[in-house]
Amino acid sequence: FWTRERKYFPRQLILRSRLPPSCKATTASDNYLKARRSVKLRIEDLTKFVEDGSRSITNNLKSHLENSKAARAAQLEKLSQRTTRKLDELTSLDVSYGCWMRNETMLLNDEIRRSFDALERAVVPNVGQIMSMLKDLQSEVSKCAECADKNVTSCREHVVPTEFAKCVDERLDEATLMLNRVSKEARLKLAEIVKFRETVIKAHEMTAEEVMELNHRKSAELSKYLERCIVKLKKANK
Repeated sequence: FWTRERKYFPRQLILRSRLPPSCKATTASDNYLKARRSVKLRIEDLTKFVEDGSRSITNNLKSHLENSKAARAAQLEKLSQRTTRKLDELTSLDVSYGCWMRNETMLLNDEIRRSFDALERAVVPNVGQIMSMLKDLQSEVSKCAECADKNVTSCREHVVPTEFAKCVDERLDEATLMLNRVSKEARLKLAEIVKFRETVIKAHEMTAEEVMELNHRKSAELSKYLERCIVKLKKANK
């Protein structure tokens, strides 16, 4: 009997022929979506950089002011404790004079508190200016981010594929340049704000040291005066 010759092909070749082609053409829509993702990631990085920088500046400033306030409160408490013991001893020796000196001490403590309050009020405008500078920077970055994103999305108005693809390429370049410029400006602005913050902190520290030193001298003079009064009253009561 006559038989047809059978041809055998490797199984791998048969399976491979059934697979879809591995090469896929990139469409204008693909490029558009890729451009949108690229711009979105750049915006997220820029926004995070500005937010982190702003947070660092405000936290550092807040920490300094809180530490300074705590130091002043500690000094006031220490001065109060130092004079209270001597006032109690003075009052035990002479009630009338002790009460009078206690009133004088209260006046001095009020004066010290007012000096601390004035110190705290003096730094408020500078703190407000720093906050305003950060707010303006964040607003500017936000506006630029919105503009860069809209710059790319506006290409959807084109219905002709070639025009759409050309628009995406051009607008992506424009958005990239825009974000690069704002990123550079943001870095410079944050550096400027950091420098201003350091100037504010240094000036506040110097003023605080002067105020605390003056209050320390006044309190020390009062303490010495109370000590002399106690010594004289003890001698007089012998």
